[in-house]
Amino acid sequence: MLNAEINQYLGVFSYPFVSLDFLDQDLLTQFFENERDHACRMELRKKLAAYMRRTCDINTLDEIYLILDKWYLYPGHPSQAGKQKNSPDCGFDLIFKHLLCFSKSLISQRDGKIIYKYWENERDKEILSGFSGSNKIYLFHSMQRMFSMDILIALYLVRNKKAAADLSGNYGQIHVSDQLLDSVLEKGVAENHLHSGVAASFQRVWEDFMLPITEAKLKALLQTEPLPDLFYNKKEWIYYLCLAGMLRYFCLWLTANGQEAKKGVPEEFGKVWRILQQHKVKENFAALTGSDDQGSLEQWVLSFWQEVLPSCGSIPKVRQEGIMHTMFAGYASIQTSDENLFLYHVLSTIRKQQEKGGDLSCLGNLKLLFLSYLRIKNFFYRTVVQQKTIHGLMYFQSAYYQTNSAFGRAALQITGVPFWERAIREQLQSQNLHKIEFRTSLSAQEKDNKINVFSFLVAYRNILRSDYCRKTRGREGELRYEPIGPLPRAALVCHLIKREQDYDPALCAYHGDEAHCRQYMQLHDQYQIQLQCLTDLRSRKNAQGMYLGLDKFIVGLDVASLESAVPTWVLTDLYEQARDSRSEPLTCHTGQSFQSLGFTIHAGEDFRHILSGLRRIYEAARGLKFHAGDRIGHGIALGLSPEAWHRAHPTIVIPRLEALENYLWVYSVLSSKTSADSAINTVYLEQEIMKLARDIYGERRNLTLSMLVRAYEKLYFPPETGGQWERLQACARCLEISTYTPSNPERKVPQDAREKQTSMPVNTGFFKESICKLHNSAQRELCAWSVTELVWSVHCRQYAYAMNEPIHRKVTEQDICIAGEMQRLVQCYLNEQGIIVEVNPSSNVVITDMETLSENQVYSINHAGYDFRNVLTCVNSDDPSVFNTNVTNELGYIYFGMIERGTHRESTLQWIEKLRDTGMRASFIRNTVSDECLLRELDNIIKQF
Repeated sequence: MLNAEINQYLGVFSYPFVSLDFLDQDLLTQFFENERDHACRMELRKKLAAYMRRTCDINTLDEIYLILDKWYLYPGHPSQAGKQKNSPDCGFDLIFKHLLCFSKSLISQRDGKIIYKYWENERDKEILSGFSGSNKIYLFHSMQRMFSMDILIALYLVRNKKAAADLSGNYGQIHVSDQLLDSVLEKGVAENHLHSGVAASFQRVWEDFMLPITEAKLKALLQTEPLPDLFYNKKEWIYYLCLAGMLRYFCLWLTANGQEAKKGVPEEFGKVWRILQQHKVKENFAALTGSDDQGSLEQWVLSFWQEVLPSCGSIPKVRQEGIMHTMFAGYASIQTSDENLFLYHVLSTIRKQQEKGGDLSCLGNLKLLFLSYLRIKNFFYRTVVQQKTIHGLMYFQSAYYQTNSAFGRAALQITGVPFWERAIREQLQSQNLHKIEFRTSLSAQEKDNKINVFSFLVAYRNILRSDYCRKTRGREGELRYEPIGPLPRAALVCHLIKREQDYDPALCAYHGDEAHCRQYMQLHDQYQIQLQCLTDLRSRKNAQGMYLGLDKFIVGLDVASLESAVPTWVLTDLYEQARDSRSEPLTCHTGQSFQSLGFTIHAGEDFRHILSGLRRIYEAARGLKFHAGDRIGHGIALGLSPEAWHRAHPTIVIPRLEALENYLWVYSVLSSKTSADSAINTVYLEQEIMKLARDIYGERRNLTLSMLVRAYEKLYFPPETGGQWERLQACARCLEISTYTPSNPERKVPQDAREKQTSMPVNTGFFKESICKLHNSAQRELCAWSVTELVWSVHCRQYAYAMNEPIHRKVTEQDICIAGEMQRLVQCYLNEQGIIVEVNPSSNVVITDMETLSENQVYSINHAGYDFRNVLTCVNSDDPSVFNTNVTNELGYIYFGMIERGTHRESTLQWIEKLRDTGMRASFIRNTVSDECLLRELDNIIKQF
């Protein structure tokens, strides 16, 4: 498998400069110092094997060891020309020799940008081995998530003797494009699927952590939540972050002092130097946190910065902007990140000292400090940027999304930068971005939603003013902002979060467990409150009773997170309410038309069976009544090869009801089609449906295939959406009344429930009257079913337990035949309805069963030419920080992937133009007012909010 082989190849290569193992025992250096000692080799292999098992799939240990030999240990491999191979810093030289080769092979420049070198060159076969040629783009894509690529940019500049000023405008991204692609993308692109919680790049967040630590910042840092799955001890990750900041300073101190570095060495330098030289990083942490003095770690950090800050320049400026812009005057005016300047400065200093043959001891110290810094930085990088190791949305959320979000929040704690200011500014660094939608969660508290929206509007306006306008004075001396270029448009899409319900099918209302009888009702009620908050926000009025215009900045509704946790029927009436035009005005305060919500939902992204993914896409589009212009998030099941999925999943574990509903859905859709050439065996479908149904309902009289299909359709595509939840509410009131007894005087019964006691007595409650009557039936098999009772059976213990029970099933050839046919039908349905699929290439490859970018579903669902199955598609980044990407690079990956598939370049460019244009037209941002009017709108809304 290509992706696993690439990860294995790059994982071994990067191990010496991304793992903390080398801080406590630099086995690579020991190997060279001890004349290639066999014991060192075996110990290095042992640690490497343990590291690789944690980080990627392994074919064989033998292959891992051979790759290690290739990169670092093979006897004929020179560490550096003219240098003794047992030199203490030859490990550094060997690592950077390889990094330099990667920089030569993968990095170039065009039109003032650092770009991916897509063309073949003489270095490819040497450094990329079997992954050169058509596989080069796949290796580059994987490397982007392996370690921070800003080091390759710095090496490129130093190797080509570029000035630091050439970094101006670069913030660590390598552009994936060529000149022809640029000519298409410069027309403007839209980002329609981006989660705000991980909008800031690793480089930006890391730079925040590298600012000098003050007592207030350290206190805020210690009060933050621990990063999930990073360290067992919260103080440990703070220790390593602080240590990285110290190493960063020492590197700069050595470059500033040069051969005079032996004079006036700071006391704290000696402490940290001894820790690194003696490989006692973990021992030092244990000493700082294991003593009776619980503040020793804090004291160690604060005393360091108190001693060294005076040498960095203006202390307030250092604490705000970083060291590079104050410690070195020549960098003050360069518009780039502090980290970019740091990497360039250190590498250029090392190169100059090597060429001049300066103080070798000073140079060796600088190399050791710099490499130790990179190890800590890249360790954190691999922790918050996802590798392709374990598939699935649940792993992504628990292992990376939460960690990345927590990492970003901790950075905000120490910098005090408003969240939205950093998130918006970070994304607007992407070239050609004209429209961007940020997805943000809804709260059940109106106040929290107001604060979130207000903060977004203020940050957005301030960035437009500072980065896209010039200040002028009006006739009366008032300050004005005049746009100097097109203003990018930004807005919010609010989403409801799917999560596992607090429901136990072993409990039942019939036996007095009334709190657990209404499946998904608690979640549904929470969603309803959140939706009401959204509606109220969009229709807020000013003092004159006119609508504020928030409809142009809160533009969509989404449902995200664990796809299989909540069935689509739970959301049906919610989307119906949100779409109800009666709740919207026709015009807002400026006389402009009031913009209706756009609708999207994550579907077909994470599934146990490919039929489940296809079914949820169809249920969302039809059951939630999606119209032309509404969107489906991800939709991976639409284009994933059923045969390829089957090879990876010959057997599956799936809840029994999910398997049953998959077949019921297929039967329901096929029943409405008249095509006679379908290869689907309907007898197979009927047999599987009835077998699964009997396992749930038993041998009931009159239980037929027709009733099961009609019950499924009534549950997911009801003619009236509100009836189910109203009936559940009534049932809940009945149950609350029925459990009120003199022996339980503390029980609180809602007043409206007491008032309904006479009109809805207990013995007419739903559970008493229909489903739960079967608990006491001596002749259960003789009871007749109705379609309504089948619909409501999902709320009854008698059946819910069997419905939710996981079963092991073999995926048959008939299942794959069915999946292929249903893919075709769902694609045609989406095309007919004008529903757009939001494709996220990097996210889709990393989270799902796709092997490489060339297997992305976009190639299957949207072709370069006309095709009746073509589905309208837009390309997005999803979680740019987790996958280290942006929307322009995502289009670039799709572009180069298409070329590697052998498509003619002219057709590819036309196809990319179609995807770009669809993305712009599919955006829910439809505010067409002038730039000047946009600024006035923002001012008015903020003033009146």
